[in-house]
Amino acid sequence: MEAFGKFIAGLVSVFLLIIFRGYVLVKYWVWFILPVFPLREIRIIEAIGLSAFVGFLWYHKQVEKEDEEWWKKILEGFIFLLVLWGMGWIIHKFY
Repeated sequence: MEAFGKFIAGLVSVFLLIIFRGYVLVKYWVWFILPVFPLREIRIIEAIGLSAFVGFLWYHKQVEKEDEEWWKKILEGFIFLLVLWGMGWIIHKFY
């Protein structure tokens, strides 16, 4: 039963990470793309699809560490997106 709980927690975490990644992309689109190009705003579902597409184009197999746990990878992804979002917000305020 413990393995099933870890599986569900991992699945929910990845789902939330994908949504947050789309949200950050929407913010970057509004902050940096729309002021320069005459385009429309994108919805979060479009941002998720665009992110998946670009991720597919830039995919490369990573050498994984045997001892690294799954939750550390998820946490690293969230921290990376938070830093990216924060940097974009700061740049946007002085833009």
